[in-house]
Amino acid sequence: MIKKYLLTVSFLLLCMTIIIGFNAYDGRVKNFYEVVGGEPEEIPFTLLTDISSTNTTDDSKVVFDFDQIREIVSYFNQFQYQKMKEQHLTLVPSNQTMYLNIFESEIFIDTNKNEIIVDTIIYEVLGGNIDYHWLKEIYDSIEE
Repeated sequence: MIKKYLLTVSFLLLCMTIIIGFNAYDGRVKNFYEVVGGEPEEIPFTLLTDISSTNTTDDSKVVFDFDQIREIVSYFNQFQYQKMKEQHLTLVPSNQTMYLNIFESEIFIDTNKNEIIVDTIIYEVLGGNIDYHWLKEIYDSIEE
């Protein structure tokens, strides 16, 4: 009787572990709106920072122009994103790292690794490479 009970409990624990493991890793491919949780009409402003040279977010520029916000979001929406299995949060700002705050999500963009970190979750960028120079042009064009 005790063996049946232990076997049943062990089997249930194994099933729960497998289910929780599948739920924890959502390996499906997502678009930008799914990753950051919003729609373009809901963006009041965004914050863009080039942290490649300063390693701080002190040089942030706020974008209020809806057309410019739409351009930034459209750029990121052309890619697809997949949550990485190994979540190794070691962001070391390189010479091509940007910070974006949009939809109340903090996004670090590492163009060298072609990864983005959204609120401590690392996503691999699929379908192309994020162009740091394009982001830098947008950053430089924002009026303070």
